[in-house]
Amino acid sequence: MYLGNNILMIRTHWKESQEVFGRRFGVGRSLVSKWEGGESDPAVSVLMQLEGLSGVPFARLVGERLGPEDLPSYPKQKEEWSVVAKDPEEDPMPIPKTPSSPASSTTNDEMLEALKALRMVLETEREIAASERAENARFRKEFELMKKRIELLDAELLRLAGKKR
Repeated sequence: MYLGNNILMIRTHWKESQEVFGRRFGVGRSLVSKWEGGESDPAVSVLMQLEGLSGVPFARLVGERLGPEDLPSYPKQKEEWSVVAKDPEEDPMPIPKTPSSPASSTTNDEMLEALKALRMVLETEREIAASERAENARFRKEFELMKKRIELLDAELLRLAGKKR
């Protein structure tokens, strides 16, 4: 829910274009735009890399709206990651260059907590989507009913118009 907005806020706070920001993660500008717009979500590995660069915990990136006071200063490690990506629009799997990089020092407990937070966000998104589908189904039924009513009214109007002649 908050992830796209948080990514946008971090990128603009760092005063980076989508293209420059995307290069940090081995993706193109359009994929960053999709992340920020909520059209797609970055891979967990990208989020872990963003956590390492920004200092914002994974769970906060995906589960809370960041305020101006939460925004990180310029990235801590600028060139500490290499990325393997064939297509710049694909989500890559970042590979740490050094064992001291933030993602590689993440403990299993931290990873589990991050995955739990992500699971909660996904479950909320599924519930919202299910609710929207149910509402759409209700609107479709109402629309079909209205169409039938209009057809009946048209038939009645034609019948009445024929009687008056």
